[in-house]
Amino acid sequence: MELQMEEPPAVARSGAAKPARPAVPNKPPRTKGKASLWPKEHGAYAILGVPLAVTWGVVGISIPGGLMGLAAVAGFFANEPLLVVLGRRGRRAARALPHAAARGAALFCLAIVAGGLAMYLADATTRVALMGWVCVASLAWAMHVRLGGRSLFTQLVGIAALVFPVLPIVLAAGWDPADALSYWGAWSVAQASPALAVRNVIALQKRQPDRRAIRLHDWGLGALLLVACGGTALGWLGWWQVLPMVVAGLILRCLQPSPRHLQRIGWTLVAVNCLAGLLMLGTLG
Repeated sequence: MELQMEEPPAVARSGAAKPARPAVPNKPPRTKGKASLWPKEHGAYAILGVPLAVTWGVVGISIPGGLMGLAAVAGFFANEPLLVVLGRRGRRAARALPHAAARGAALFCLAIVAGGLAMYLADATTRVALMGWVCVASLAWAMHVRLGGRSLFTQLVGIAALVFPVLPIVLAAGWDPADALSYWGAWSVAQASPALAVRNVIALQKRQPDRRAIRLHDWGLGALLLVACGGTALGWLGWWQVLPMVVAGLILRCLQPSPRHLQRIGWTLVAVNCLAGLLMLGTLG
């Protein structure tokens, strides 16, 4: 009768037996949550919020002006859910489709109602500005849907749409159209300059930088600097107050920091944006 002998445990070089490894239970597969329905372009919060808050601080919040601001904020937050509904945010975002449809519809309707009431209560000049805002915002959204948000022209049109509410708000407060246009132009240049600089930071760190795009951004930064300095020299309303934003864009272009520091760069630009807003409040409020 043969006896079946068990094999001895493996012995290490030191002569000690290796301890048996404990069994590891099978880990359940990770489940990804639903995609966020908040706007993904984090810099857009400051581009919309700072000029809007500063403008309300300068002229006060009237009923038409408050409705315009409400329409702007509602339209801004409706953008992401509507992009999910249109299938522009990938498969993961499709899980949130019912919630996105409900939120997008509610915010879009709120923007339409608030904007319509503002149009009804505004004077003729303000209505023209409101219609211009609707056209620019519609163009920006259509370009975002069709081309995505990364092209230079799409980004600049989007900035113009986000800053545009300040124009009808100050017109509704009784400002002269020339001063209102100057004020809106100053804020537009202020927001566009850092955006061009950030695009260059990203472009310069690529393995094969697009030199044509980099030159285009540099020409744009130079043109914005000339416009800002010209507006300041001519005494246009609100232009010297936004010079810190233009200078910040130029400094960012010269330093060429790594894209790994984009979050820190973003918060620094928000701080400079707030500084320009405080200068506006201190001199125009």
